[in-house]
Parts: sequence; C-alpha cells; structure tokens
Amino acid sequence: MSLVGKYAHVWFKGLGVTLAYSVGTIVGGMVIGVVCGMLLLSRSKWITLPVHFYVELFRCTPLL
Repeated sequence: MSLVGKYAHVWFKGLGVTLAYSVGTIVGGMVIGVVCGMLLLSRSKWITLPVHFYVELFRCTPLL
C-alpha cells in the first residue's frame, strides 16, 4: 500500500481544515471590511479616526 493511500484520511482531514479556515477568513474579512466601510461614512471624527488608524495598521496583513 502506498503512503498516499495509507494516509488518505489525514489528507482529507487537512483539506477540510484548510477549506474551513479559508472560508472563515474570507467571511470574517468581508464582515470587518463592510463594518469599517460603513463607519467611514460617518461625519464624526471620533468614529472615523480610529477606523482610519485600524485600516492603515492592518492594511495588506493576512488574517492569520
């Protein structure tokens, strides 16, 4: 029996974890992005300033 066949259940479990993590981070990023975008539409500097800080701090950083 080959190594691939012997450990197929581990491969499929890893694939499931990877897909779940990917979908979770995409959905989480969309939710955070929409909320931040909506908050940036506010006219209050007390709301937009922290959101601008948050966006600039985490820009181009993967959600790990």
